[in-house]
Amino acid sequence: MRHREENTIKSAAFINVRKIAALDIVFHGPRFILAEFALGMVVCAALGLKSLHRPTHSPLVISIGCLLLWVAPDPIHMG
Repeated sequence: MRHREENTIKSAAFINVRKIAALDIVFHGPRFILAEFALGMVVCAALGLKSLHRPTHSPLVISIGCLLLWVAPDPIHMG
């Protein structure tokens, strides 16, 4: 009985990303989702470039800039 309760707790703590994405598409529509993705891509790229073009470059700022540029996908090679 205790093993069953532990499995229930573990499965309740797991977030099902597919269900969340499906609900997002149902309530907001695919155009909104694509616009949200595009905005996130542009903002990540802009912040990454801005952090690398600062006059002082600490290792933390360089790491954050590289991370943001890595997160922002390349629009030319997407699809």
